[in-house]
Amino acid sequence: MRITAYAAFLVLLASSCSDSPGPGTDTTVDTVTDLVEVDTLTDAPDTMDAPDTSEATDTATDDGFTDTIGMVCSNDEECQNGRYCDGVEHCPFGFCQAGPLVDCSDGVNCTVDACNEETDSCDHEVDDSACDDSNPCTTDSCEVSTDTCINEQIDCSELKHADSTALALLLGGAGTARESKRSVQITGLSSRLQSLAQVYGVEELLGLA
Repeated sequence: MRITAYAAFLVLLASSCSDSPGPGTDTTVDTVTDLVEVDTLTDAPDTMDAPDTSEATDTATDDGFTDTIGMVCSNDEECQNGRYCDGVEHCPFGFCQAGPLVDCSDGVNCTVDACNEETDSCDHEVDDSACDDSNPCTTDSCEVSTDTCINEQIDCSELKHADSTALALLLGGAGTARESKRSVQITGLSSRLQSLAQVYGVEELLGLA
């Protein structure tokens, strides 16, 4: 509560106009503070929480690298987290952001491409199975230098099941090779398989015509 000096004066005036004091009564007022409370502000606003001005700091991760995404930064160098495979981080607008992942594709269709964090490089493992032409009479391998599949000829004379099923497998392999624009040669077919190919009219498809 505020009590102004003017209010204090009124109180003093009223006191002097009261009943006459008896003999020996001390009518002196010691101090104004005997009548007036100290002026204080009781309606002061609550103290506002101070803003958090601390900058975001990098956080170590379980793999020993640093998680910098979202961290306050002034240049790209401050955003690098030590990882190779997740690419180069950037610092647009004062905060670290992730960059594009490392592209390990070597453009070869018969290799398996993977990023190696331990060596900071890309691995390209040859995958001969990608060259499988489904032909039981060829061995399939990948030629990385030319990005081609090699389907070496095997003597089919050892093929024991000379029936329509074996013929269907050969046709499937030949068809797969043609779709991949690869040539295929089939030799050593038993007379039984050649007869079946003639009966079904697939000699040309097998390269026998």
